Amino acid sequence: MAQDAERENIVYEAERAFGGKRRLVRMKEGADGERHPRLAHGVEVRADGSSRDACSLFWGQLAQGHLYELAISRYVRLGQHSPARVVEWVEAEIAVSGRPGHKHRGTESWPTLGFADSATLLTFLDKVKRIRRGQVPLDSVLAELGVASNTEIKGEPEELPPPAPVLPEDADFLLDEYRARVGKLNSTEALRDAKQRIGQDLLRDHLLTAVGCCQVTGLRVHELLRVSHIRRWANSTDEQRLSLANVLLLAPHLDALFDRGFVTFDDDGSLVFSSLLDTQSQQCLGLASGRLKPSRYTEVS
Repeated sequence: MAQDAERENIVYEAERAFGGKRRLVRMKEGADGERHPRLAHGVEVRADGSSRDACSLFWGQLAQGHLYELAISRYVRLGQHSPARVVEWVEAEIAVSGRPGHKHRGTESWPTLGFADSATLLTFLDKVKRIRRGQVPLDSVLAELGVASNTEIKGEPEELPPPAPVLPEDADFLLDEYRARVGKLNSTEALRDAKQRIGQDLLRDHLLTAVGCCQVTGLRVHELLRVSHIRRWANSTDEQRLSLANVLLLAPHLDALFDRGFVTFDDDGSLVFSSLLDTQSQQCLGLASGRLKPSRYTEVS
């Protein structure tokens, strides 16, 4: 039972890492005569919004010293990173760890890593998740592994799935309108603050209509609500700046706290406080606890 619970947790973390859902869960008949899900010797995780599997996770009957093996598709994208770049990273991880897996998927033999314990696998899955979300630059990870950022990719698959859209389809008009307005600025007007003001105004007007309240407190005084960026404006591309998945609508004190790193949100949307914000300060701000109420645009998981 403990082993099943551990495997269930690992599969859940694999789903979160690749932003997808398990595709293969075998069934067994229970004592009550009903059929229940059972994790057998592995599962496949299908990438979100794709018809392809992102990875296969194996356990049981593996190479000596391996408790788990993870085969990663040659066609999987992690955020904005191409499949070829992802494969390059995985193969570098295999070379450095010295633990190639022996369970293979696909006619082109997906790169497979072996793990001696669940903790090492969970650490790797967390790295996958952070790379996919853009929280860790893949070039930096490759550099730590001794791979140059301009390494030429050889043997890239001829047939690749279409890239995942950066924006929800119903938000494309925001990016188009932003570029149209910025394009009208002449060389002396095209200053950073002017561009930011245009983008912020577009996002705020849309969020006030679509969401209409602070996503933590429920405050509906529109004059007070502010657009807070998860990824900083200065460090983002235009697509990321105008992405509705990159913004929250917050009350002014929460916007200030979030912007300066005093609060953040856990994966389940729970409010997390910095150690710099003591309990008394939290109570003064009316924030002893809280949970993010995600809009249909905001990915919190």
